[in-house]
Amino acid sequence: MQRMRSGILVLDRDSRVRLMNDAALALLGRARPLSGQQLTEHWPEFEAHARAWDSGQAAATRLLRSPARDAEVLVSLAALAPGSREGTLVFVEDAAETRQRAQQLKLASLGRLTASIAHEVRNPLGAISHAAQLLSESEATNDEDRRLMRIIQDHSGRVNRIIENVLRIGRRDGTAPEVFAIEPWLRTFVADLIERRQLASEQVLLAVEPGDIRVVMDPTQLHQVLWNLCENALRYSSGSPLLTLWCGRKPISERPYLDVMDHGPGIPEDIAAHVFEPFVSRDSGGTGLGLYIASELCECNQASLNLHASGPNGCTFRIGFAHPGRQQWIA
Repeated sequence: MQRMRSGILVLDRDSRVRLMNDAALALLGRARPLSGQQLTEHWPEFEAHARAWDSGQAAATRLLRSPARDAEVLVSLAALAPGSREGTLVFVEDAAETRQRAQQLKLASLGRLTASIAHEVRNPLGAISHAAQLLSESEATNDEDRRLMRIIQDHSGRVNRIIENVLRIGRRDGTAPEVFAIEPWLRTFVADLIERRQLASEQVLLAVEPGDIRVVMDPTQLHQVLWNLCENALRYSSGSPLLTLWCGRKPISERPYLDVMDHGPGIPEDIAAHVFEPFVSRDSGGTGLGLYIASELCECNQASLNLHASGPNGCTFRIGFAHPGRQQWIA
């Protein structure tokens, strides 16, 4: 039991901990076992779930927030003996690992589906675009005809970009996470961003506190996620700095995080609740897939991406990294 990867606790009828393995200690963020103590005193959210399950008002399995790790865990309850309430067996799983397994299954199916759809759409789309191009080169066309043909070509290009983004989701390359120091990586990223977007150095503010923060993620996929967030921020931001990157470490869970802050008008409430859904965009020329793909990439790395804050002075997107010393990656 102590060597199992799943967290396991055995509680008596008063919710006192009788047994607790090492995995449960890590998942609940405890330094020492809670032997003889009531789990409900240390985990109020668990108490509500246990009461609802015991009264038959809730399912045995539920997603809860770990009391000390600031991370979600999947908790399953079972009676030690069928039909008895003399004791309870509690299984605790890392929700990030569970999501990663589901993500891999989803991406495998999605890859086959998107490849088939893209093939069927691209053939007629290519014919439409090519026909419009040939017509635009004809001497018999007037200015109005050329304007209509430019519309056809522009929207054909937009549909093609949507297809490419959908293919990128389904064709997700294998994740290759690495543990690396984030400050030098971010400095290289910011220098590249400033050069490619032709910005002044004071328009992008970078802060990493403490300076020795290490993160675990595929560097290539982190670059894709962060570039997407920065492009969005620069599109709507004004003032100086245009963009702020702030990297820190949560005090209890010690999980690193990276905030991307702009100084724009914020995101309207009706859009904010759906920003990570596909094809949701406040830009009429956008595909609405950028944040969705970024969120999917974070999930593949046992990380999270959320809209941390939004208001009239700007919004903040936060990447929450997995703890670099506690991850067991799924091949």
